[in-house]
Amino acid sequence: MRILSVSSECEPFSKTGGLAEVCRDLPLALARRGHDVRVLTPWYPQVPSSLGAREVSRHRCDFGGPKPFALGEAPFGAVRAFFIRSPLIPGLSEDERTASTDRYGKTREHERFWFFCSAAAALLDDWDWSPQVVLCHDYWSALLLPMLAPRPRRSRLVLVVHNAHLQGSFDSSKLPARLRDTGEGALPRVGSRRGRLLNFLRRGAMAADLLVAVSPTYAKELLTEERGEGLQDVFRARRRRLFGVLNGIDTERFDPATDPLIAARFDSRALPARASNKRALQRLAGLPEADVPLLAMVSRLDPQKGFLLLFRTLAPLLSQGVQLAICGDGYPWVRKLLEQLARQSSRQLSYLPFAKERETLYYAGADIFLMPSWWEPCGLGQMKAMRYGAVPLVRETGGLADTVEDYRPRTGTGFIFGELDPWALYTAVLRALATYQRPSEWRRLQRAAMRRDFSWRRAAQRYEELLMPLVRPPSGRGSRLDR
Repeated sequence: MRILSVSSECEPFSKTGGLAEVCRDLPLALARRGHDVRVLTPWYPQVPSSLGAREVSRHRCDFGGPKPFALGEAPFGAVRAFFIRSPLIPGLSEDERTASTDRYGKTREHERFWFFCSAAAALLDDWDWSPQVVLCHDYWSALLLPMLAPRPRRSRLVLVVHNAHLQGSFDSSKLPARLRDTGEGALPRVGSRRGRLLNFLRRGAMAADLLVAVSPTYAKELLTEERGEGLQDVFRARRRRLFGVLNGIDTERFDPATDPLIAARFDSRALPARASNKRALQRLAGLPEADVPLLAMVSRLDPQKGFLLLFRTLAPLLSQGVQLAICGDGYPWVRKLLEQLARQSSRQLSYLPFAKERETLYYAGADIFLMPSWWEPCGLGQMKAMRYGAVPLVRETGGLADTVEDYRPRTGTGFIFGELDPWALYTAVLRALATYQRPSEWRRLQRAAMRRDFSWRRAAQRYEELLMPLVRPPSGRGSRLDR
């Protein structure tokens, strides 16, 4: 298959979260299965020049009139990586003095990604390469799908839903429902009031031939009032075209047996070596090198990730004599509160900003890895933690429910709680601490977690199974999506 993956970010060229990891690893995994894959993302000013991005051509698109853009390319293993840049669009200009450094959520984001989708559509007219499948990831690229849908002999269109909470609806949340974008009709004029009220994700979902949620449980949750986020009517109408595919992780990069960034390498047969990583993490976090349970979080600092639950549970949690090391970036108010709490409980609580070079030490050194998320479409942290023998403690939602099996004697890979209640979280922690006091059972739990297969090989095979019928329908029967 010829596959074009279109996204707002892709590691190593740009990254603010797990989306960038998925948009790197999935194309690479599909290419390893023999497919011709290209990646298309914005050419932000912050893309490191050391990665070899260079301009290869210039084009124009219709964006309230003809607008120029440049196409860049950079080496990317077996995948070809391309970038769109324009001198007229904030955040996509090569001039760092005038370009906003806000990639999401602030300066003219609506204009930036509408233009990006318009430029991508124009590029497909100019390219001498035509994808059979276009994969768009979340709302930032979703508007490309209704732009391509009316074309004859078009590519098959797939929307990957990583987080339906973010829809690109900008001003519409302040309006009564009767004035919000229904997704019907042609796209409005660029710069018009109606244009400002577009719901990128709704229009992308309505135009897609196939919808893929990033875990099986999240696919089911999208049909509900709570997690459908106002789009449940679209997802319900297309439930036969909606599938859940669990994301993977790069198991070569996240491998405790070879990781050069941890203090001591180990595998499931050499778990005592983890003790060196625990001490190293305690030193990094500024915590005493004590033989007490060490809990950790590597997370975006966002209420979605369960920090409100954690803050309400923190005092009784620390009264159990544990240590808690947190690493992440995000909302300033969450960071400031963590910094304040860490100063007040400096021997038990630590907070450090996220840094790629120390991420895996948190997984390798922690006894228990916390993910008390309000919702979690997939989650990558719990998979990485299990890979390194840190036992996950998670809320039963989305991909967390699909990847962690609740502990029972002699079975399970972690600890799960269901209610959005601080005492439910606290009770789960007490269960985990009681099991931690039985070393042989704890090692069995760690080994069971480390044996789980979260490789992209499995996920790419499932994507292939879903995409191939779109491209080559069964002879004489038509595509199952057309029946």
